[in-house]
Amino acid sequence: MFRDHTERLMLMHNSKNITYVSNAGVLINIDDKKILIDGLCNSKVPMYKNTPVEIGEKLIKGVSPFDNIDIILVTHNHSDHFDANLVASFLSQNPNTVIVSNSSVISHIKNCSFSINTDNLIKLEPDLNCSESIKVKDVDILAISMLHEGKDMEDINNLAFLIDYGTRVLHLGDAAPVKENFEMLVFKEKKIDLLIANFPYVCIPRARKMIKNYINTEKVFVVHLPHKRLDEFNLIDRTKRSYNRSKDKFIHTTFLEDIGQTVNIK
Repeated sequence: MFRDHTERLMLMHNSKNITYVSNAGVLINIDDKKILIDGLCNSKVPMYKNTPVEIGEKLIKGVSPFDNIDIILVTHNHSDHFDANLVASFLSQNPNTVIVSNSSVISHIKNCSFSINTDNLIKLEPDLNCSESIKVKDVDILAISMLHEGKDMEDINNLAFLIDYGTRVLHLGDAAPVKENFEMLVFKEKKIDLLIANFPYVCIPRARKMIKNYINTEKVFVVHLPHKRLDEFNLIDRTKRSYNRSKDKFIHTTFLEDIGQTVNIK
């Protein structure tokens, strides 16, 4: 994955980078801030990647480079994005980290048996296709309620997060690639340095069109691809073949597949 250990360490200590830690989970490092999104999960669906035990322990114990996490954002209460016990265990040992999510996620964390600082649990509950903004540790966070992918998931409160700390990163969670999720937003007017999106956004032609029509970005990072050995529906191959047919006309795209992979944002 990396040419050598030195290259990996250089990337990890670059002032603007992203490390892939789980299914849709990433650790974003921007200058002096570290923001974890959907990084502590325990998926009930075997094909999707859990947070590896080693990385989970390093996060909870604050072992470099997974130390000093400023903010944890959780997009929604699905096991492949969030595990309440892992997050509560983390917060019990890292009481200064602020957790931001919806009411379902926050209540599940509070119901865990760990002794935690509930003052650092922030609940945001915007109406569907609306947003709420907050500043946490000098980081501007915009939480946008977006319809979850899948007709049987329409009751799931999925929050996309736009973080801005000199660099703008948008994580869509499991947002469906439908115009209702984007047409009321002003992402075309704001330059997004990096879009983090599920694989359908580069696999499905109408989803790629959604990005080009509504989001002003030059970089897309793809997450939520399954384990290769469990990819019974050939999602990885189908996604990459579809993307390759259109990549000359699309936005530069990086596939995050290997846990621990670190890539520069700029």
